[in-house]
Amino acid sequence: MTKKIFSWFIKAFTQNLGTKIMAILMATAVWFYFNYEYPEVSPQFNVPLQLELPANIISSRIETIEGGPLGSLKVTLQGPPGALNNIPTNIICRHKITGVDVTLNKPQVLTEKLLGSDFINLPSQTKIKSFEPAKIKITLVNEESKVMRVNTENSLRGKPAEGYRITKVQITPSEILVRGPKNTLNKYRSVNLHPVNVSGRTVSFSQPGRIQETLDGQKIVTTDKFVIKVHIEETFVVKSFKPKINILLPSNFPYKIRIKPEKIDLKLEIPYSVTDKFNEHHFNLFIDVSRLYSQITDVKPGMTYNAQLEFRLTPDAPGRDKITKPENLTQIKLDVLKLTPPEKPPGE
Repeated sequence: MTKKIFSWFIKAFTQNLGTKIMAILMATAVWFYFNYEYPEVSPQFNVPLQLELPANIISSRIETIEGGPLGSLKVTLQGPPGALNNIPTNIICRHKITGVDVTLNKPQVLTEKLLGSDFINLPSQTKIKSFEPAKIKITLVNEESKVMRVNTENSLRGKPAEGYRITKVQITPSEILVRGPKNTLNKYRSVNLHPVNVSGRTVSFSQPGRIQETLDGQKIVTTDKFVIKVHIEETFVVKSFKPKINILLPSNFPYKIRIKPEKIDLKLEIPYSVTDKFNEHHFNLFIDVSRLYSQITDVKPGMTYNAQLEFRLTPDAPGRDKITKPENLTQIKLDVLKLTPPEKPPGE
């Protein structure tokens, strides 16, 4: 049985062998014909442009011949169907610029023709069908490095939380090394800070800083690291009071004291966050009579003193660590009076 099956396979393979080989060759030829003589065309896609320039020469502007800005090239590929199914994203057009004056004391404008051979990383078995623009206009300038100050003006975006304010913006270090077109850097002493968002902030903060990547429309870069610190403080609200002045008397003081006035107008700067909580119960305004004399025997009825007011916050005063003693507390006129013995009730 096995011999019969084996004989059948041998006969099926060798019978009309020439015809079968010819059929295989013809099928292969037809496949190659339709895949290579009639290749498919890919949809148009964008390809970045890279320029190879002499040392210290950079392109400050790349444009179309018409003068419009050029972001990328629009490219179409041609090739067999299978090769166009997945177009890689690493295709680039790398064009080498020659014939440039390396001294380049002023900007130089060149018109360059791009070539199909400039494109690299093409899929196997494909070629460039078309690309646009085919010509570009390039402005070349000499690159320079320069130490420049970081400018913080108009660098903040948003506002701190209500009741808080920005007091200072600090850059450390304040100067950095910047690279860019020589003719542009020569016109400036500082670069602008990339905007920093302060919206809703209530406390000071620090973060790594960045510069704005264009100056006068030209690209600039830096590899230097710097830190920006934004100082934020709570604002204060002036609140008015009319407190009664307290008198502190020694326990053995033999006279009565009269002051004028008994109340004064007092203004305190209260942190915004505790404005509604702070009231007259959170501070004392007083005169310490014991500070007016050396010995109690020096005090006589009818004497008048100009006593200095003293101010003290209570331990539970909201925001007591931020509230300061009011300046220029007025002096109060203080009269020493003789104590009047209490009247005896009738009949005694």
